[in-house]
This record gives sequence, C-alpha cells and structure tokens, in this order.
Amino acid sequence: MARLPTSGRRTRRRPETPAAPAVPEQQPSVAPENLSPPSTGPEIVPVPPAPSFRWPWYFLSVFIPFAGVVVGLFLYEHESAAVRRIGRNSLLIGFVVWVLFPTVLFLLSSLLIAVAAMDWIANLLPPGS
Repeated sequence: MARLPTSGRRTRRRPETPAAPAVPEQQPSVAPENLSPPSTGPEIVPVPPAPSFRWPWYFLSVFIPFAGVVVGLFLYEHESAAVRRIGRNSLLIGFVVWVLFPTVLFLLSSLLIAVAAMDWIANLLPPGS
C-alpha cells in the first residue's frame, strides 16, 4: 500500500537508479542494418503539398474546367481529409463552370432570342389589329 503524505508539503520520490547488470552487455554488430538510429516514437509522415496550394487548384478549375475535374478526381482519391476536400471543391467548381454555367447561359440566350422574335413578329402586324 502506498504511503500518503501527512504534511501539507508534497513529497517527491527519488528516481530509482538501475542496478548494474551482472553480465556485461554485448556490443551490437556493425552490420549496415544496425547503423540506423533506433526509432523513438511514431514516424513523421510528410504532408502532401496540395492543402497549401488550394487556390491554384480552384483557379485551374474555374479557367480550365476539364483540367479542374481531372485534378479533382486525383485529389479526391487521396487519404488525407484536407486533400479530399480540395478535390471535392475542384470537382464542384469544374462541374458548375463546365456544365451548369453554359446551361444557364443557353437558357438565358434562348429567352432573349424568343423575346426578340416576339417583338419582331409584333412589328410585322399592322397597328391596331
């Protein structure tokens, strides 16, 4: 059972010093695989450069929609959530610029042509009829 301190002061335990080994340690071999330093923690995985360069991907999607869709497909397959978000946004921007914007532009121009054609037909009729 652990002893509880009786006074208001905290007590610190002394770090235990390891006892000297009875048998001397063997020296590690100098084989090439043993020359690397031992791993002390988790490996550091390099961050992909895509999240830091997201605005050029978006501008590429706006000005060259097909390239934005292709790049978006490649980035969407990445395992990083930030890179997947950039890929998704590039896909959405490319789709809007390449499909929806021309469709809306076509519908508006069709409406404008229809109004102009109605005005031309109305001017062909004699006044007062």
